[in-house]
Amino acid sequence: MLNPVFLHAQQSGIKFERDLTWQQIKMKAFKEGKYIFVECFATWCGPCKYMDQNVYSDEKVAKEANYRFICVKVQMDSSIYDDSVTRNWYIDAHDIRTEFRISVLPTYLFFSRDGVIVHKAVGIKSSNEFMSMLNDAIDTSKQYYTLLAKYSRGTKEYRDLPYLATAAYEFGDQDKAAQIANDYMDNFLFRLPEQDLFTKDNIEFVRHFTKASDQEGFAKFYSRGHIIDSIFGERNYAQRFIDDVILKEEIDTRLWRDSNRHLNPFSNSPDWNGIAAVIKRKYKKEYAERVLLNGQLEWFFVKENWPEYCKTIVKKFNRYGPYGSYETDFNLNAIAWELFEYSSDNYQLEKAIRMSDTAIKLTSGSNASYLDTYANLLYKMKRKKDALFWEARAAALDPKDTGIMYNLKKMRNGEKTWLIPSDIKVGQ
Repeated sequence: MLNPVFLHAQQSGIKFERDLTWQQIKMKAFKEGKYIFVECFATWCGPCKYMDQNVYSDEKVAKEANYRFICVKVQMDSSIYDDSVTRNWYIDAHDIRTEFRISVLPTYLFFSRDGVIVHKAVGIKSSNEFMSMLNDAIDTSKQYYTLLAKYSRGTKEYRDLPYLATAAYEFGDQDKAAQIANDYMDNFLFRLPEQDLFTKDNIEFVRHFTKASDQEGFAKFYSRGHIIDSIFGERNYAQRFIDDVILKEEIDTRLWRDSNRHLNPFSNSPDWNGIAAVIKRKYKKEYAERVLLNGQLEWFFVKENWPEYCKTIVKKFNRYGPYGSYETDFNLNAIAWELFEYSSDNYQLEKAIRMSDTAIKLTSGSNASYLDTYANLLYKMKRKKDALFWEARAAALDPKDTGIMYNLKKMRNGEKTWLIPSDIKVGQ
């Protein structure tokens, strides 16, 4: 038996039932010919409070919800402020959380007037998005659980499967999402002519649900990368995806036992040459060189081997540019800042200064964070006068940035604004 609860009575907006049992709610919904809307919330949930204050109080939203739905709230957590009604329904809240895989708050569940689950959605919504969700909840062509039931019975309408797979993924059912996505790709999407297959939406779907090199999606990215890049207007879009898959399969599996990488490496002395040789046998030489650098960057960072980490950053930049992509101001500044934080090598720092200078020019000096990076690099290179000039400009541009103000103060006092490698443990 389910008894919905909510934090406080509302004088206006959506009317959430409080004292009816689940059986009474179903009887009321059947009698009035309405769907049932259940909001799963927690007392600590900021987005849930936003929905209370800004969406459920919207009279347009309330009119639609109250007209079509019996609306109830179910509290997913426990609080010292819970009243007796809330405490009496802890078990029901636990059952809902388990049965419907509640992993995101708020979660919205929709039931038929007979109490059968038909739809689900998650996350903070605007009033317009919430209205759209209410419409989807009563539309059998968009109800998540209705479509899922049809799929499970073997009734496959392929136009519905991208939505169904994406929704399952969003709701935390990764196995079901993968099953539906692979079915859609293998039996429909990859059978389309190339001119129909290679659209932005299709490629984004393929990228999201392709996890391994033995999937057809990987082969499409590998062999048709130039087409995919042109669709997105982005150099190396396909290449970066291929790199990530190879990194996970050929390097991560040889270096790390599980996701707790800093706790559980296979070895403290990776056979980089051996790893590169394996990749070269399977892929082009250029992939082995580039992916190996990515793996080394990750390894040296986790092991806190800052000299090798910085050396690898510069090596990769010299070969492939900033993260193998365009020389965007963001990428340039990010690399320059990493070298500032972890390097004490003059050559590397001078290179970082040039990167930082380029980032500033690309934005016409309008980004205070970039000026801060530039000033810190100059300061670390003992160019204090220049550093103070640029840090003062950064502070004037964004006087509310406490980090910039703190750095400016430290520079004026002649204090370090960084941790040099001698201050940090260097990995073995």
